[in-house]
Amino acid sequence: MKISIPASMTFSSILRDLIGSLIQNDTKFSSKWKHRIQLMADELINNAIEHGSSPGNLVKITLTLANNSDFDVMIEDTGTGKKQINAEELMNFAKTNREVMTANPLSNKTIR
Repeated sequence: MKISIPASMTFSSILRDLIGSLIQNDTKFSSKWKHRIQLMADELINNAIEHGSSPGNLVKITLTLANNSDFDVMIEDTGTGKKQINAEELMNFAKTNREVMTANPLSNKTIR
């Protein structure tokens, strides 16, 4: 199933409910894993909406269900968000923050 939505938080809860329903009704995942997958997908979708696409651009969500045990979620944004960062810069940022957090977990408030 492929869904394209405008980069707007309006659709976030609808997608979360859809993913939860698909997992609950069409897979063998436990309730605990349903909630974990829902949360993961919700974070990815919200990140694509908030950071990866300019308002009005589309965010594409692809949900693939196979054999009642494989469930894939793919999120694609337009890369037109406010903060433009490439993969190398993002990896360096994550590495630096990890080192800071390891040394002093309370010192860094910029990442979750």
